[in-house]
Amino acid sequence: MAGLGWVRLIAAFAAFAVFAIGVWSTPARADTALQALRAKPGQIKVDGSLRDWPSRGFGELGEGEAGSTRYILAYDDKTLFIAAEIHDDTMVRTKKAGRGEDALVLTLALPTRSGRYLKTEAWLYAGVVGETASRIALSPRTSKASAAKIVEGPLQKGQGVVLEASIPWQAFKGGGNYHLARAALRMQDVDRRGGKKSVSATARGKAATLPELGMQGGASEGLSAFRRERGIPGATPRHDFVGDVSGDRMLERVVIVGTHVVVLGAGGQFTYRELPVVGAADVRAASLQDLTGNGHPELAVTVRQQNAQGSRHLLQVMGFAGGGPDVIWSIETRKETPEGSVEASVELKKAKRKKPAQVIASVGESKGLSVDNYREQPAVGIEPILLPWGPVLRRVYAYQDGAFAVVEEEENPDAQEPSASSSASTGTVAPVRRPKPPPRAAPPGTDELVAAFRQAQGVGKDIPARFARHVNVAEDRRVESLMLFGKHLLVIGKGFRGGNGYFYFELPVAQPQDIQRIFTGDVTGDGRREVFVRFKQPVGDVKREILLAYTFRGGALAPILALEVRRAQGAAAVGNRVRLVRSGKHYALRIGAGTPQGWTRDSYPFVADGGDSYAPLLLPWEGRSVQYVYDGQQLRAAQ
Repeated sequence: MAGLGWVRLIAAFAAFAVFAIGVWSTPARADTALQALRAKPGQIKVDGSLRDWPSRGFGELGEGEAGSTRYILAYDDKTLFIAAEIHDDTMVRTKKAGRGEDALVLTLALPTRSGRYLKTEAWLYAGVVGETASRIALSPRTSKASAAKIVEGPLQKGQGVVLEASIPWQAFKGGGNYHLARAALRMQDVDRRGGKKSVSATARGKAATLPELGMQGGASEGLSAFRRERGIPGATPRHDFVGDVSGDRMLERVVIVGTHVVVLGAGGQFTYRELPVVGAADVRAASLQDLTGNGHPELAVTVRQQNAQGSRHLLQVMGFAGGGPDVIWSIETRKETPEGSVEASVELKKAKRKKPAQVIASVGESKGLSVDNYREQPAVGIEPILLPWGPVLRRVYAYQDGAFAVVEEEENPDAQEPSASSSASTGTVAPVRRPKPPPRAAPPGTDELVAAFRQAQGVGKDIPARFARHVNVAEDRRVESLMLFGKHLLVIGKGFRGGNGYFYFELPVAQPQDIQRIFTGDVTGDGRREVFVRFKQPVGDVKREILLAYTFRGGALAPILALEVRRAQGAAAVGNRVRLVRSGKHYALRIGAGTPQGWTRDSYPFVADGGDSYAPLLLPWEGRSVQYVYDGQQLRAAQ
């Protein structure tokens, strides 16, 4: 069964307001992670004044009036912003703005498609009144560097200046993957008299080792949400990779945290799989590379498993085409018993020109084990270890027709059979070649897939399917069945994953009964329908209703909208009208302002920006309607 019963996908719509995602005020120290607040487009005006910024949330570098900085970062989908109050009793600057002058330096590291992190430094120079102007320089300079902007203003108290800068993400190398950013900030303070300089920094190191930039909608947020979910807040990744594993042309971050493989994408969403091990020390090795030849990498993980009889090492290959990580192949590489050990080597070759990689297994060494005392039997569904006394010396596997298959085999000239006395006493038999696999069984039916899902997730037969829809939401043109069981949204179909698997998604609701409505409509224009979910979310005495929208992308449901559509408190309420309207050959989402009950513009007790990342409710005194259209990634309000 190829069902994803073990996957839990959280669309991490974090409970953070714009400009309220995390407040920190202690001075930065080595390896301090920077935070970036989420801003609305046009919210920050780069004018040398900090009135657009919150009063709290500043970090600090340096000490005292002679050389220190208070800083804060923010971003939207196009731009990174930084504001700073720089205290300096003597500003060292020249018109050249060189590396030996006073400067605030922001280092940003972003990954390429190969997984390599590239570093870009933004040097922010304050001006000296009557002598030099403020200046921003990017190193290395990119084609979009000229779009960066810096403005200086007076510092209200003490000696120094206020700097405010905006830098397009595209001005940084790898800027299209800003949700995977790593960052550090340093202040360079030069002593004019001695030509000496002191540096205070949040972190130092190579690009790939810098701390993650904490940002709403970034991979770091997804990792934090996963840690909270699993109750391991202090766990750090032991293996950390970047690649387009889902095939959606966006880079994901793949980490191994404790005993879990976690895939982190844009929007703060994540999927994970628990490895078949007891502790983190049982994860022996890992690599991310294309093994199937589909142009997207798979994860190869070597784990150690132990029981009372001994231990074994197992190499597992995980794919992500179904929203994964999904184990698609396994092979034993080492066995250990009280009598001794035996191991084999497994080499992973690189895929070339979209051809699958070769996986080469070869006989290794044995210590204390032989054909006469080795009693292990091959595990079902796992390729057995090659034994020094077995019939095969070397075996080559490659991915063909949806599975790894043997493409080459070399006989072992030193193959042995157990002695007669050993066979009689232990009941072992001489190794033989494996028979050809039986023909593939017919794909399971709808009832079988639903039953497999129920068994895997512990969903009893007393829980009926709600909101059943039979529409095309994924893959080819055939129809899928969309059903809700409790909080789980299940997708199955004859053309979905070859008719052999299912996908489920746990909706971010407190109780199943909070889900009010599920409807579908094609808003992306790809001929497949998106899924809309409306649910209740009580917060104290306030009752809210939220609308979420998802599209199938890279084999999984990806969030494209999170919007508040109703709010009530006591007898007072205000709600929005929600409907899909024609927009060319597909649909757009239209939100209309309703009639308030018990509230007016003056008596409405809530601020416009809600307390989390849901787009705010459309209030009747702010506008009549808003139309949301798909921009290639999200449903956004049309201007």
